[in-house]
Amino acid sequence: MGFNSITRHPQLIKYFQDNLWVFNEHEIVTKDKRTLISDRINFSGDSVTIIDYKTGRFRKKHFDQINDYAELLIEMSYKINKKILVYIDKNIVVKEVE
Repeated sequence: MGFNSITRHPQLIKYFQDNLWVFNEHEIVTKDKRTLISDRINFSGDSVTIIDYKTGRFRKKHFDQINDYAELLIEMSYKINKKILVYIDKNIVVKEVE
């Protein structure tokens, strides 16, 4: 399974267009000096979509982690459009986090 399997996935293709403003693995330092690194953040004006890639099975800590990214971006005055976990294995499973 290659990178194209992700970028061309029907649920993800719109997040991999050339005209997007994207941060990949960009460090964000919190007020309490923690460093968070999300796999991908797509910016659209004052809204963001957070995408995090995982292997293995679903775990609660994955949801907690992406929600931590979202809380930090909200503190920075961004609106959260979507939070997406992409599980990579034999098949790609996309889970939107509420």
